[in-house]
Amino acid sequence: MKKNILALSIVAIFALLTIWLMAQQKDDNQADRDKVAAAGLQKLIELSDPQTEKMTGISAERLKSASLGTAVQLNYVNSNSLKNADSVSGINAFLLENKEYYYPVEAGGTTIASIEVVKTKENKWETGQIGGFKTAPAVSAIINQVLKSDSAVSKNTIRLIHSGQLGILFVGFEKAGQQFLSPVFTRTEGDFRAGEILTDKMALERLRGLYQKTNLDLPD
Repeated sequence: MKKNILALSIVAIFALLTIWLMAQQKDDNQADRDKVAAAGLQKLIELSDPQTEKMTGISAERLKSASLGTAVQLNYVNSNSLKNADSVSGINAFLLENKEYYYPVEAGGTTIASIEVVKTKENKWETGQIGGFKTAPAVSAIINQVLKSDSAVSKNTIRLIHSGQLGILFVGFEKAGQQFLSPVFTRTEGDFRAGEILTDKMALERLRGLYQKTNLDLPD
């Protein structure tokens, strides 16, 4: 009996240790991501010049006071899988493995830019696209619109979904177990209107129609 209790105790200890190590690894990964994003923000500040100010309307001084907002996942649609699918199910069945995060850059209570952080083949984080002076405010506006108009939407379910070669970006979120997508910009081909709320199936059906007209052998 004592041997059985000892064996169960050892198993329990190993289980707890495994859970703790996984939690530590998750925290370390987030810490690494945050550091890379902070370095990207610093690079964005350093690259600011009079031409950048003229193009974006954002002064170097305002950019220097900017900080990073809460990161969200940036997922890509598996375009070939969706194009060749016999039927369309939920969005999660057509997403590639998550390897990117999107960090809004905020100043004075508004989003002015963004930093993307990408996981490499060596499972290291590195800075991806920085800037997004036009896209970032539009993304922020839709996220704020979604959260303000419906209290049933959890902020924790917000993510960005990119169509890849088609260049269409969506804000994705969940409500009552249903996934929804809202296009960030209007795209007449495919009948996507900025800010429109679509079920994931509706959005995927429209994307599939566009993919079927597109040569997906070309690089994204």
